[in-house]
Amino acid sequence: MRLAWTILLVFPGLSMAYDKHPEFDAAREVLEIRCVECHTEDKAKGEFVMTTLAGLTKGGEGGASLTPGSPEQSPLLQRVKLAPDDDERMPPAKHGDPLASEEIAVLEKWIVAGAPWPEGERLSPKAKTSLPRWDASPDPEIVSIEAFPKEVTLETAADFHRVIVIARMKDASTHDITSQSRLTLEDVSLAHLVGTALTPKKDGSTRLHIEYRSLSAEVPVTVKDAEKPRPVSFQLDVMPVLTAAGCNTGSCHGSARGQDGFHLSLYGFDPKGDHFRLTTEMAGLRINLALTEESLLVTKAIGSVPHTGGNLVKKDSPFYQTLVGWIRDGAEYDAGEIPRPTGIEVQPRQLVLTGSDVRIPFTVRASYSDGTDRDVTTLSTFSTSNDNSVSIRAREGLAASKNRGEAFLLARFHTFTEGSQAIVVPADLEYTRPEFPAANYIDTHVAEKLNKLRIVPSDLADDESFLRRVYLDIAGLPPTVIERERFLSDTRPEKRGALV
Repeated sequence: MRLAWTILLVFPGLSMAYDKHPEFDAAREVLEIRCVECHTEDKAKGEFVMTTLAGLTKGGEGGASLTPGSPEQSPLLQRVKLAPDDDERMPPAKHGDPLASEEIAVLEKWIVAGAPWPEGERLSPKAKTSLPRWDASPDPEIVSIEAFPKEVTLETAADFHRVIVIARMKDASTHDITSQSRLTLEDVSLAHLVGTALTPKKDGSTRLHIEYRSLSAEVPVTVKDAEKPRPVSFQLDVMPVLTAAGCNTGSCHGSARGQDGFHLSLYGFDPKGDHFRLTTEMAGLRINLALTEESLLVTKAIGSVPHTGGNLVKKDSPFYQTLVGWIRDGAEYDAGEIPRPTGIEVQPRQLVLTGSDVRIPFTVRASYSDGTDRDVTTLSTFSTSNDNSVSIRAREGLAASKNRGEAFLLARFHTFTEGSQAIVVPADLEYTRPEFPAANYIDTHVAEKLNKLRIVPSDLADDESFLRRVYLDIAGLPPTVIERERFLSDTRPEKRGALV
């Protein structure tokens, strides 16, 4: 179970609705909109992580930041109260305006109340355009809500899956409502639900119920081999961590000559060779079985020993626990045949984002040759084809809208790459969906795409323009004089379809 619980520590953007912590609800809104953006596990400015209560309490380079019950001894509160021109004021001037007095009062009230924090909750950056929480009045503009993945299967004690929830609107736009939704398990004896992450308790089948503003969705949950341990695998666990951390890229140890005397195969194509170089090439140094946490593989990754690549792994993070756990278990290569990844599934597949700074998380699920699957979101690498329209955090899979346009967002895991289509339209755009008579299924798809892009189709062309375009588009040649005259003199209503 060690891996199952440590893995849960890394999820960005996971949370569940709750009813009994109004002070936390209010403080969370302020922190997620005004503060967390610069203090996630990936960014952690000043070594300060604000996504968990432990991170807030621990603080960063300046020491503890939060003392529950004591506003005077909570630098978090004191620094947001500083004058706008004070260099120590948070957030810094370049990152936004000072907190309003109402926002400061919310944080102070939360701290005075003892900084209540529901178990397992994590904060994630949120835009000001986020929708209300699950118990708000129904919104007629919301057509449906969808949960991803569509079903969850938990296999072995170390397995987990996170769930994200998306709202689809009448205008085809999409919104992330994961943190605003209410999630409940039908049978809590079968699985743990921490935030929106599911881990197994005992074998059986149940359902995850999701509620949001009078709408609902369900995710079937199946648990198998709940008590069966899953040892750390070099190929299935360690190699993906090295890839996700960027260790074996072409700009690092995966280059033809390696880096600083250490060479790994590019993106892990040669796991046996990588295992040899880690365990045998410099025996007792890169891997130290006697002093696990003193292994160079670990100390370089967390930055406690000078490392050209910098601090790639946070201490006590799931990546760290995977590396340490593998070394502690003997740093062995996998014995015999092991399941191989056979493909990945990225969800959601299509997005329409209205306005800038609208954020949507992604989930990536890998399928294996033995019929099992795993949530590999945090082990995947994400990229965008158009950063001017949609950006995406390379390691978190959190997309954010920017300017009007279209982008394809890609997730890579192992040797597989899958994508999602994202369209961004202005929030203040005046647009009414026009009537679009469809002659066939192609017209239906064209109409849907034009609606997502907020493009009004042109009026019907006259016969002469239509004839010219058809010939040039299909045949690559203009019509002859005879063909032109024959078409223009034809009075049949279906003559255009007949010509095509």
